[in-house]
Amino acid sequence: MLLDIFQYFNIEYMTVLFKDNSGVTTGLVFVTCLGIWWLMRKPRGIPPGPRFTLPILGDMLSLRGEEDLRVVARKLRKEHGDICSAYFGSKLFIFLNSYDLIKEALVKNGDVFSNRPSLFLTDLLTQKKGIGLSEGQPWKEQRKFALETLREFGFGRTILEDKIHEEIEYFVEVIRQENGCNFDMCRLTQKGVSNIISSMVYGKRFEYDDPVFNVFLGELESLFQHIGNGSVLNAFPFLRFLPGDMFNYQSVLNNQDYIKNKIILPSINEHMKNFDENHVDDYISSYIREMTKVSKTGQKSYLNEDQLVASIFDLFIAGTETTSTTILWTILYFLHHPNIQAKCYKEIQDVVGSGRLPSIKDKPSLPYVEAVMLEVLRKANIALTGVPHAVSEDTRFHGYHFPKDAIIIPNVDAVLTDDMIWGDADVFRPERFIDSNGQVIKRDELIPFSIGRRVCLGESLAKMELFLFLTTLVQRFEFKPVDADNLPTLQEIASKTRPIPPEHEYEEVAMQQLATGRTTINSNKTLLRHREVLITPSTQGSFDYDRPVPLIPHRLSDYDQQENINDAASGEDFVSGDDAVSGEDVVSDNDAASGGLDDTNSASLFTPQNGDQTSSKYIDTESRSLSYTRLDRQTMDQRPNSYQELNVQDRDNK
Repeated sequence: MLLDIFQYFNIEYMTVLFKDNSGVTTGLVFVTCLGIWWLMRKPRGIPPGPRFTLPILGDMLSLRGEEDLRVVARKLRKEHGDICSAYFGSKLFIFLNSYDLIKEALVKNGDVFSNRPSLFLTDLLTQKKGIGLSEGQPWKEQRKFALETLREFGFGRTILEDKIHEEIEYFVEVIRQENGCNFDMCRLTQKGVSNIISSMVYGKRFEYDDPVFNVFLGELESLFQHIGNGSVLNAFPFLRFLPGDMFNYQSVLNNQDYIKNKIILPSINEHMKNFDENHVDDYISSYIREMTKVSKTGQKSYLNEDQLVASIFDLFIAGTETTSTTILWTILYFLHHPNIQAKCYKEIQDVVGSGRLPSIKDKPSLPYVEAVMLEVLRKANIALTGVPHAVSEDTRFHGYHFPKDAIIIPNVDAVLTDDMIWGDADVFRPERFIDSNGQVIKRDELIPFSIGRRVCLGESLAKMELFLFLTTLVQRFEFKPVDADNLPTLQEIASKTRPIPPEHEYEEVAMQQLATGRTTINSNKTLLRHREVLITPSTQGSFDYDRPVPLIPHRLSDYDQQENINDAASGEDFVSGDDAVSGEDVVSDNDAASGGLDDTNSASLFTPQNGDQTSSKYIDTESRSLSYTRLDRQTMDQRPNSYQELNVQDRDNK
């Protein structure tokens, strides 16, 4: 081993020192080499991985050039098998690359494999508080409260369906106002999905042009981007001390501080100020009621304000990005497979028609639509390799030694792309979820929400949202590419598998600039103070720089409810089993879950914005639609000629 060290570092100079017959020199060299060997040695019996592990760097040199953890996992699996390992810095990562292994670890051996790892960025964000990344009794208590409370407010039942339908009506109306022009749905989808979480957490929804709401979403998306770009800090935390914030450490702190202290905490304070135990109708009020009850008993509890802030933070992170991204992926696959979109439309028309909104009660009669949804969850795989777990104690698993605190990667990507399971895993084929009788096949291997005690808390909500949003979108609109010969790419961006938009929405950049500038927002007009985007009524999305319009110039009008919506629909109860709602962390009684701003006035979170910022104030009434682009910081000075992406045709006006 010492010889290997000498050869690797090419320490020819050391051999000269040995000739001095200096006992001190020889001793120093020996101690140095022994120290290096000690730092480089691996625990005996761990799963196979790269042969040569360096101090500090770990196996980073062996895996150099691979930035995507999925690619790293695929490479390791090909070379070392279904159980393999690698060191990222000083952290030992062990990859489980098959469904059977993941199930055995997370379900059958949940006592050992259900901890969360200590990683620099996640610890920085959560301080081990909240629902998703906490451990032990604090986790169990937050988890139990979240499940019971969300169940009380309709999680998985028709009362929640009513909330989703209400939001969909606003969502559809915004798209309808585009009058068939091409536009980017990214931020719009985030608003729709996030509003559903808002209605449960805050007891209210936000107008889509609400400035605080927009800044919140901008900060949230910016946080995701900064975490992805700064993930190297998990392996090398000391890099945060380099000048210039090159790894986004300070940016992550700023995003987190703003979201928690400028948005979430003022909401909690407002709820506490106006708390009435006889009118508890949202998550925050319910939490305050429980804190008050526990404090009167004097019993030890982890229900406190810090935990509440962290839990709300978790709910928005888990409940907004993943669902909205899956909706975007579905639309993207519709552009690539118009025959699949047409088949979904026909099934919806045959079962639902056009006189009412689709309901959860329609789900058993829409097997092809559900199969498409399941195939998107499989193919898009927004979970990447899955949320990491950690080993709570030294253990042996399939003949290998798993040391305490080793980070476990339940490689969801390996399962969802396994040809041994799916046959043609690279092909988008919804029919794989349909049996010979035309019924949906429930595949245990479809685990985008993970399995076990830490299964995703929002699985039932996500599936209900996806079904209702997608069926309504297909019922009302037809999605077409502007250029059928130049389809948008199916490649991915960021630290999650989000579709690459053709351009970046200007509004997002403006909101981020507003947030970092910490300037009070007074009206929608303020959103354009950094740069004004001027738009023509062209259906091809060309830009005219002679006329300014805001990106979201209108307040939503009440939806014209001509549809005969069945308010008494029973719907499908997504809550099943002792744990009811599945999601990334489940606690049951027997602990055996089955496999699961600117300084803007904070009062604006609870007070309706005054003033009628109507579209007529800013938009030429001759315009047929509002068509906009998304510009990142590198391209803000460029003026694109056209927006080559998406054309949404209103089925009622074709």
